[in-house]
Amino acid sequence: MSAENGNIDLSIPTSTSTKFEASVTVGSIKTSNLEFDDAVKTAQSLTGTLGIGEGVIDLYSNNGHIGVVGFD
Repeated sequence: MSAENGNIDLSIPTSTSTKFEASVTVGSIKTSNLEFDDAVKTAQSLTGTLGIGEGVIDLYSNNGHIGVVGFD
């Protein structure tokens, strides 16, 4: 999922199993209620694995914020 000029807000189950990548050119990345394995976070990117990494979530915003929330 990508946005040229705008925010991305995503809610996913806490049981999700996926490889996760998020990046922004201008903006921020915030997550809550999610446990990433092998997380690598910089000011403009976040990569990690949820569960055993069966799927792929790839998020990008050129000019906006990315927010990802885990729910039960």
